[in-house]
Amino acid sequence: MKEIKFRAWDKNKERMRKVVRLHWLYGKSPLSFINGWHSYDWQLMQYTGLKDKNGKEIYEGDIVIDDDEYLYIVTWHNEHSSFVLSHDFNDLDDYDGSIFEVRKVVGNIFEDPELIMEFLKECE
Repeated sequence: MKEIKFRAWDKNKERMRKVVRLHWLYGKSPLSFINGWHSYDWQLMQYTGLKDKNGKEIYEGDIVIDDDEYLYIVTWHNEHSSFVLSHDFNDLDDYDGSIFEVRKVVGNIFEDPELIMEFLKECE
């Protein structure tokens, strides 16, 4: 069974936080609780249920690199109802889960802006 868990980017403190529980209040966006901390100003990212080739958990928003040193961003794709790897914003890699095992997490879209710039250069 897939383990369901989240992490959150705290927009105010600009740091990644571990989410330990979520609460929905009055039909609004969920309020996250992270070891006693709570906030409304965050970006929630779900764990894909997969790990990279080094055993690191892969989350939505992670940047991964393949053996050919191409960068990919892990995103949720509604039409496929699955997490996918985006390489050039119009190229979505379908996968059976094993594709992530041959890649390595090198960062994420919030903490590693230099990787986003490199990703954008590859897309040109």
